Amino acid sequence: AKQQELLYLESLPTAYNDSFKYPASAGPLSTLQLAASQYASAIKTKPKNWEAHMGLGRVMEERFYAVDVFGLKAASGHKPGEDDAEDDEGAGAVKEAVESGKLEEFEALCRQKGVGPEAPLALQLKAVEQECISLKEAGNQAEADYVQSLY
Repeated sequence: AKQQELLYLESLPTAYNDSFKYPASAGPLSTLQLAASQYASAIKTKPKNWEAHMGLGRVMEERFYAVDVFGLKAASGHKPGEDDAEDDEGAGAVKEAVESGKLEEFEALCRQKGVGPEAPLALQLKAVEQECISLKEAGNQAEADYVQSLY
């Protein structure tokens, strides 16, 4: 584990303009992760070894600072301030898909209650509320809570 800590210190950039791109298996965060797992194994085998506990704490704190100060990211790692457009697009796409799925479920529930998608919103909400009430009366509280989350 101490050797992994030394490898981590050697892999840190020396100047701000140094490259923060590392192979996924050889970056500073991966060496810290390996050191943390080795310290955790040492703690598992010898729970009263204070050096292992201190080493694990030091490695975890260093990981926090590596992410916070150097802007390193797990697996890929790149310069702080670089545009995370791909990450933002991926997160936006997931959120959009979830919202679209909820809208489809909402519309399907309305159709099931005899209210079409072109009906006023008040009628659609009333249909969903009726379904929620009927589920609660039937004892399906979890399903009723989910239907209520579609509002």
